[in-house]
This record gives sequence, C-alpha cells and structure tokens, in this order.
Amino acid sequence: MNWRLRIAAVLCIGMSMAPAQRKVDFEAEIQPILEKSCWGCHGAKVRMGQLRLDAKAAAMAGGQSGKVLRPGHAAQSILYQRIAGLGDQARMPMGGKLTASQIELIETWTQEH
Repeated sequence: MNWRLRIAAVLCIGMSMAPAQRKVDFEAEIQPILEKSCWGCHGAKVRMGQLRLDAKAAAMAGGQSGKVLRPGHAAQSILYQRIAGLGDQARMPMGGKLTASQIELIETWTQEH
C-alpha cells in the first residue's frame, strides 16, 4: 500500500470514531436546577425527609428514605424516579415539574457518577 492510501485510511478511521462525550458538571448544570426547583423543601434551611439537595455531598448522602442517588443506575435512583414521575410516589418537585431536558440531564449525571 502506498503512503497516500495509508494516510487516507488513517484519516477515514479517525473521522469515523465518535467524539468523546463530555461529562455533566454538577456545579454548573445540576445544582442550578436543584436550586431553582428543590431547595425550597430540600435546602440548608428546610430539609423535608432529612434530604438536602443544596450540595453534591448532601445529595449523595440521601435522607430519611436512604440514598436517593444510585450512581451508574439512574433508573433505580429515587431522585430520578420522583422527578420523572415513575412509580407510585408523588412526582417532584411539588407544585411543578422539571422539563424533559432537565430530567434527562439529571439522569445522565446520575449514570456518569
């Protein structure tokens, strides 16, 4: 194989590879959603069900119902189930709901961590 064909082959292989997926950033993308929609009931001042969602470590720790996040298993995470309206529990946040893109972002973040 001549050198031009080798270069073309390498370029074709490189172009066909999917670009690396970026990870969802908690502070920049998830925390603002939680701040706007959840902190009224699950923040530093009010902690319904002893659940705080105002910091990553607090969210990961869970509350009265145990851990609400199952890293790598979004579908089994209580937080995801409640915001997506899955199961027989009340959908969260109370009095409103997150957009489909916000729910998907939280699902993706949960899967990644």
